[in-house]
Amino acid sequence: MKPTTTTITESTTKRIPTTTPALTNPCEPNPCPKDAKGQPVACRVKAADGKHECVKPDDMCMVGDELLARAERRVIDCKNCICLNPGANFAFCESTCKPWTPDMVPPGCHLITPPGKCCQELDCSGSVAAIAVSTSTTPTTPSMDASTIAPLNPCEPNPCPKDAKGQPVACQVKPADGKHECLKPDDMCMVDNELLARAERRVIGCKNCICLNPSANFAFCESTCKPWTPDQIPPGCQLVTPPGKCCQELDCSGAAAAP
Repeated sequence: MKPTTTTITESTTKRIPTTTPALTNPCEPNPCPKDAKGQPVACRVKAADGKHECVKPDDMCMVGDELLARAERRVIDCKNCICLNPGANFAFCESTCKPWTPDMVPPGCHLITPPGKCCQELDCSGSVAAIAVSTSTTPTTPSMDASTIAPLNPCEPNPCPKDAKGQPVACQVKPADGKHECLKPDDMCMVDNELLARAERRVIGCKNCICLNPSANFAFCESTCKPWTPDQIPPGCQLVTPPGKCCQELDCSGAAAAP
């Protein structure tokens, strides 16, 4: 019997090297805004998502990707912003747009934001037919009722706040709704029917307010109340606003064991 010979053939697999494209560094070139010396502030890559973030200088506020010096005011993305506390990066911004309410939009019109603009505007291009119908109808004469009483003048007596001389500011009746409105003096801010002189600070209705720009009626207000988060409310307790007070407080009267 002849011995059996087994031949083992080694197979070689040729590996094709793969190249991984290098990741683009979002900080090159530096996309961050420039500081007071005209140099871009430091840029770093966030480990979480690989995107860039700009390191804010301690003496400036950062709004979006723009820098503001203390007390500097600038329009940023449709907002009028002012830097109040650079150390805490605290800037106050308010919209530059006119606020619209439903009663300000005529029938057949709607609000649009034109390309390249920030604020909404009225578009009444589709209301021609509605206008034609309304103008072609015969106006009706309202019936007179002898028992009808003339509406009271909301400006008598004058409900408006007093100016620096101790006199109530001018009051006028709004044609739209017949309610009163107070005419603000140019050298004061008006907040919730109260007047503040420039740089004057006062607590008004649960808010700590300061008048920054009287001519534009620009006053900054922040709540005087402690902010509550759900984890601060024990089981069986709830937040209530006691009569005559501004801020919410814990009410644990229904809890099994008050904290």
